[in-house]
Amino acid sequence: MINSQWKALHLGRWELLFKIMDEGSITRVADIENLQRSQLSRMVSGLEEELGKLCKMLDSSQWPLET
Repeated sequence: MINSQWKALHLGRWELLFKIMDEGSITRVADIENLQRSQLSRMVSGLEEELGKLCKMLDSSQWPLET
């Protein structure tokens, strides 16, 4: 089972990503959230990697198809 701290950390990362999309600027969100721009850039890169892995898992061509 996923512990609540891990879940909060990951949900917080997604919330920051949505803020970046809303603001249109990593730098602006870094200033608002009092974070370094490089931290947010690494976070976005990590989320992109996670999303890519998730998409590969969900790609039905990777699964044995049952008919």
